[in-house]
Amino acid sequence: MQSTSFVGQYFSALRKFSNYTGRSTRREFWGFTAVAAFLMLLSLLLVVVLAKSGLDNYFSGESLLIIPGVVAAFHVIPGAAVITRRFEVLGLSGVMTVLFAGFGGLFSIISATRVLARFGVLGLAVLCLGTAIVMSFASYPGTNRFGPVP
Repeated sequence: MQSTSFVGQYFSALRKFSNYTGRSTRREFWGFTAVAAFLMLLSLLLVVVLAKSGLDNYFSGESLLIIPGVVAAFHVIPGAAVITRRFEVLGLSGVMTVLFAGFGGLFSIISATRVLARFGVLGLAVLCLGTAIVMSFASYPGTNRFGPVP
């Protein structure tokens, strides 16, 4: 039986990290996204607490940022898998994941430059909002070329 809690959906998405075929429910996508975002915020809070406690005297302040970096890196592949399966629910190809990731990388590079930083941050915000809107659409009714309704 499939768990209905966000944490259950998160672990369901983690178990299917290598499955880029099939379809994923909105609940699975949002459960994974919510728990991953919570873990990311928790790791950032841990960095702040460790830095304020004086631990940064033993390490350079930037070296503590490895903690949220590891958390983010851990979620890249399962996140791409759940996004790909969610696109397939909508009847779109998983190639859309590559396009969204490519634009995200482009906007990240642009935001790192001083001249176009505002454009890059605005582009990332629009991309994130657009992804959230697309992922909120209802499923393609019935069976599509990617399989039956999940």
